Amino acid sequence: TFVPEDLNISCDGSTPTEQNPAEAEDACSEVTVTFTDEISAGGCAGGFTRVWIATDGCGNFVTAEQQITSSDQEDPVITSFPEDVTV
Repeated sequence: TFVPEDLNISCDGSTPTEQNPAEAEDACSEVTVTFTDEISAGGCAGGFTRVWIATDGCGNFVTAEQQITSSDQEDPVITSFPEDVTV
């Protein structure tokens, strides 16, 4: 059984889906691993909990949580400002 480590990502609006997925095994049947994301309040400086769900052929399942924290790692950029004025 394997669950990805907790993760810190930049605040660019995307969620990580291309990572090492969780892995599970069962002695009696194939196992399907899926996940759901539970968004935390806080907007950009927040994050979410990824709940990994491993389900075997008989419907038995187990869950594991991965915390994914989002933080603003970009400086603001001034895009417009007034011209110099002589007084």
